[in-house]
Amino acid sequence: MRRPAQICACLSVAAIVLTAGCSTTVSGAPELSTAIASASTADTDPGTSVAEETEFTDPTSDDTSELTGKLDGASDLYFATFCIAADEVSNQLATLNDVDEADYSAEELQDLYVTTLTDAGRIAGNSVGVLEKAPNPEFVDADKVRDAAIERFTSLETVLTRGAANIDALLAPGKSELRTELDAVREEISQTLADTEVEIDAGVLAAAREIPECAGTGL
Repeated sequence: MRRPAQICACLSVAAIVLTAGCSTTVSGAPELSTAIASASTADTDPGTSVAEETEFTDPTSDDTSELTGKLDGASDLYFATFCIAADEVSNQLATLNDVDEADYSAEELQDLYVTTLTDAGRIAGNSVGVLEKAPNPEFVDADKVRDAAIERFTSLETVLTRGAANIDALLAPGKSELRTELDAVREEISQTLADTEVEIDAGVLAAAREIPECAGTGL
């Protein structure tokens, strides 16, 4: 009998995605970098998310087979949708990786952090909507994985929105204080990921990794 693979957070900050195949828990505060799925895609306009653009049609459903490792049509579409949504949040947060504090005043950094976290939070919230509208996957324990993914995106929206509000509320903060607040957001995201781990069948995971939208994402 195939053993399930543990899905955990092996990504950095935004990793709301259920990254699979990890056996260790993230320790410390991860960097605001690759996140969810680290696949490289076109830049995302934070005002228009996959949740607002995606329309679903009934997929052709094939039987899930442990022998072939292939997914049914609904499951294939679900994972593709998940990877795209995860990558959108990841790309938004990744913009903070290239920030050099020396190039900004404290006021500019504050505005940058607030805007980036707010936009990422909105994208995460939109991602919840698109996953809720997606056809239900049909692999073993799919409901648990689906619920965990929705919970993870929902929690990330809360963390990012609250983090943006906390930073915005600071009165004339210095760069050190801003850095501390940003680290607090990182820590909270790490805890959220740890709290929403779920197991997925190794065969299902292998099949999902073959989906073009998930290739190279760290799923």
